[in-house]
Amino acid sequence: MATTASEKRVWPRLRLNAEAILRFDEVASIKSRILDISGRGLSLAVPSARPVGTRMGITVFFTRPRREIRIEGVVVHVAIHNSLHEDDLPTRLGIFLTHVDDEWLKICDEITD
Repeated sequence: MATTASEKRVWPRLRLNAEAILRFDEVASIKSRILDISGRGLSLAVPSARPVGTRMGITVFFTRPRREIRIEGVVVHVAIHNSLHEDDLPTRLGIFLTHVDDEWLKICDEITD
């Protein structure tokens, strides 16, 4: 029997509007915007696509309270939405998180409350 996405999801998706810096191979980095998060993944708006399977480091910047968190993940979904946004971040990346710490999970819990 096939498993639906809702049956697989352990953490709810939580809307978030935060800036993040993505790092690739310790050389390149790009600015992005986080659209939503969960304990195991996040959705990013970025200026250009990255291939599925791309590993990245992500630094997330929060303003209230002011803090910076570093997590790691891999691209599992790519979608381009040129007509939906007027900004310079037309591509959406779905990221499966491969490394998070307790602080990330605490933030997810705070947003849920």
